[in-house]
Amino acid sequence: MFLSVCFLTLLERKILGYVQNRKGPTKLLFGGLLQPVVDGGKLILKRMVIDKLYYFLIPFLSIVVMRFLGIAL
Repeated sequence: MFLSVCFLTLLERKILGYVQNRKGPTKLLFGGLLQPVVDGGKLILKRMVIDKLYYFLIPFLSIVVMRFLGIAL
């Protein structure tokens, strides 16, 4: 199932690349064979960065802003 989704995504991207006449999986990464792998890696890394941002950076920034405005905890 996962493999078929990867190939359907690749097919869709190739068709869109030809229609819009732009560089995409049709001209990059061995004819686009590695594009689903790159997309999956990007999704995983993006998710990890967003989680770290939400759970670590935003509470830290809220404390810094409260201290800057003089609001006691």
